[in-house]
Amino acid sequence: MKITKVFALMAAIVALSSCATSHLVSQEANMNAAWVGKTHADVIQTYGAPDREVTDGNNGLVLIYEKLTTRSHTYSYGGPWYGPWGGPWGPDYNTTMYTDRDYVHFYVNPTGNVYQVKTNLMASDGTKTIDAGTTILGVTFGGLILIPLIAALFGGHGHADPVYYY
Repeated sequence: MKITKVFALMAAIVALSSCATSHLVSQEANMNAAWVGKTHADVIQTYGAPDREVTDGNNGLVLIYEKLTTRSHTYSYGGPWYGPWGGPWGPDYNTTMYTDRDYVHFYVNPTGNVYQVKTNLMASDGTKTIDAGTTILGVTFGGLILIPLIAALFGGHGHADPVYYY
């Protein structure tokens, strides 16, 4: 019975905490608001020389700034165990490599002014948002299943114990 109570409590915490999510926002709108109308020289002064420049197809330029970040994650599995020739033999390791590409592209028209910025940079806006689908699922699960289950397990029956007459 004790394991069931612990499980019910953990399920309630998971169900009710799944309602709020962190809100990541693209920095593209902020970058466009800050940089559209600025000059090619302003971009170079702030960011330095671009990693490369390409044409935008309309006699303008695209200033490309990129940052590649490689990271790895190593985890072990198995072992230690003893093989047929003694041992112990240690666990096996697996390493996974990831490469992230962050970029900012400044589109500069033939007169030298920035007319668009594209980026994949993301940042948290510091708020929590409510995800409607998750909230409906969490409230339904919590209200219809978990609350009565917890009440039954922890003795909140809402009535006195029955009296038996012999």
